[in-house]
Amino acid sequence: MNMSRLIIDCDPGNGVPGANVDDAIALSYAAKCPELDLVSIWTVFGNTCSDQGWSSARRLLESLQESTIMVRRGADEPSCGGREHWIRNRRQAANDPQAPGQWRRNDPTRPKDASTGSTPATALAPAPPISSAHDLAQDLLATDKPTTVAAIGPLTNLSAVISKEPEAARRIGRIYVMGGALGFGDLVDTNFAVDPQAARTVLESGIPLTLVPLDVTRTTHLSQERWELLLGRADRTEAPWASDIDAWLAPWLHYSRRTRPVDGMWLHDLVAVAAASQPSLVRSETAEIAIAPNGKLHRADDSTLPAGSSQAVSVDLVTAVDNEALIDSWARVVLRE
Repeated sequence: MNMSRLIIDCDPGNGVPGANVDDAIALSYAAKCPELDLVSIWTVFGNTCSDQGWSSARRLLESLQESTIMVRRGADEPSCGGREHWIRNRRQAANDPQAPGQWRRNDPTRPKDASTGSTPATALAPAPPISSAHDLAQDLLATDKPTTVAAIGPLTNLSAVISKEPEAARRIGRIYVMGGALGFGDLVDTNFAVDPQAARTVLESGIPLTLVPLDVTRTTHLSQERWELLLGRADRTEAPWASDIDAWLAPWLHYSRRTRPVDGMWLHDLVAVAAASQPSLVRSETAEIAIAPNGKLHRADDSTLPAGSSQAVSVDLVTAVDNEALIDSWARVVLRE
């Protein structure tokens, strides 16, 4: 089988109170998908700090019994703007009276109650120092084979590699970006809002790019009921990690359906990774887009495009996703249904 060599640049939050877990759903799919050769995970400041993301990614891979995938701790602050607003938002979510009990009880990074007979969670080594753009570039330079990059967090790492390591950037065959919002009024999705300058750099890089905007990912939907059905059908022999996934997914479902206009959770990041392996799951079109200084995405011919926006960029714009087929594919790959 001809597998696509893949790097995922992300901000995972599995096991981090207050943090979305959609990165981990996408990572688990990529790690187990037979069409993808996931060689490295880069973590970046966004949904979590990069050290938390590094620990979350490492723990997820340990649970999935994947020992050969590199995890690099990337940028821990945006290239423009600050961190405090985003850290404050996550802390507020973690302290929401509707959620923290769930997170405390189910956080897989905490030792289990001795009365259950379970062993404590395996301790991880402290997070490593932050990897420079040069360090990250080594994952691209390790082979002459083109590498696909799925960028499902803020684009700080990828922007730095493109700007500072042009030879490595030339090894990127295509970038799949989960980010941007064309609709929803003035809403700027988190990935572009955290580091809008980085998003602009990546979009203007000239590297072939598939863009998966919030407009599409908000049409996805995993409900609590559907998750319980999937979990019940999981092959516990072939997928012994199913319970570990439930330990971090169930608390987020509990919180998301109480705080967002969705009965369960959106699967934002999974759409981008699945599109890289199964293009039939999505519909797309060639589109000319531009990004405003604050990260808001526009059609290039939009009369309301603000001054200082990027040049028009041609992208493969995902316009729809088959939610049921997406969930079924994830369950087959990860839960071995």
